Amino acid sequence: MVKFERNEHGHVILTFAGLSLAGAADIERLEFAGHRVSDYAKSCFLSTRKDSYDKNHLLVAGRIYKVALMPGKEIEDDSERTTENLRNRGMKHYSYGNPRVLGAYRRDGGRWVITCCGRPGDRWIGLGSFVFPVSAS
Repeated sequence: MVKFERNEHGHVILTFAGLSLAGAADIERLEFAGHRVSDYAKSCFLSTRKDSYDKNHLLVAGRIYKVALMPGKEIEDDSERTTENLRNRGMKHYSYGNPRVLGAYRRDGGRWVITCCGRPGDRWIGLGSFVFPVSAS
């Protein structure tokens, strides 16, 4: 089940059901679909630490999730598009819990899934969208 709609701000809201895939299975599914998964993203998906993907971020089978896609250019001033400002905006307007960072983009002739460390003052380009979880109720 995948559903697209728009909220009152015109943001795309994506509704989907979890699949209970562990990190290794998620990597396999992404790569089978033609995505390239960066080494750092793989290390996050496969981590066995206390804050690991499998222990904390697994999308439960059948549970409904919603995310809002906020265009990067919504924050017009490049110098204001910092990790801290994005997190604050996400917590204020979208997220019901702690924000997480995962990226998807096209480069080098392919589709990539990436992760990165975002220090509070780091700036982000305005291309694409930022995704924030919203309440599924």
